[in-house]
Amino acid sequence: LVGEVFLVLILGFCMKSSFLLGLILGTLACYFFGTLWLSFLNQISFSVALGFGVLPYLPFDAIKILGALLLAPRIRLRLNKAKLL
Repeated sequence: LVGEVFLVLILGFCMKSSFLLGLILGTLACYFFGTLWLSFLNQISFSVALGFGVLPYLPFDAIKILGALLLAPRIRLRLNKAKLL
């Protein structure tokens, strides 16, 4: 859960300049803290935890980032039209 906090902070900070950069850096923050926690709980090295806790999820997270990049402008436009932003 710690990584999620950093994801939101990074994404919010990068929102005006580069949405893509924010998504990538935020996801990396989640991966980092999750990998630290996994290695601590299972008493395994960081690299082994990275292999078990990150590598299997990379393709799916890349697809989610692509989806966010495609959908975010449309959602923002509709929220602006509805005067919700």
